[in-house]
Amino acid sequence: VVVDDATAVAAGLAALRTEVELPVTYPQAALAEADAAARASRAAETYAAVDAVADASHAFWLAGRLHHAMGGVDDAIWNLESAVEGFGIARATEPRGAAASMLVDMLRAAGRDDRADEVVASLTR
Repeated sequence: VVVDDATAVAAGLAALRTEVELPVTYPQAALAEADAAARASRAAETYAAVDAVADASHAFWLAGRLHHAMGGVDDAIWNLESAVEGFGIARATEPRGAAASMLVDMLRAAGRDDRADEVVASLTR
């Protein structure tokens, strides 16, 4: 149910931006985005706690994207790393590659090239 809430909040925020054309800096939109990121993180942790690895990975990926959209680099990286790891465990190659690509881009933008290289190397193992 928590994932449904996080997904609904994310979808609602996207619709709000489209329909009303609010800038990301608008305080209410920023609060909604922060709430969506927090809900996605909670959903990921809840799924991980019951060993629903694939579901947890998707929720971590969503949280990472939301944190990235808000400029929360460290939170985005942490969530994306969790998503990549979980997708690897679940053998979900397509979403793992997409999440890893986003993670590598973020790491490089943050000047963490060594860590980005480690992520790339881990994809071939």
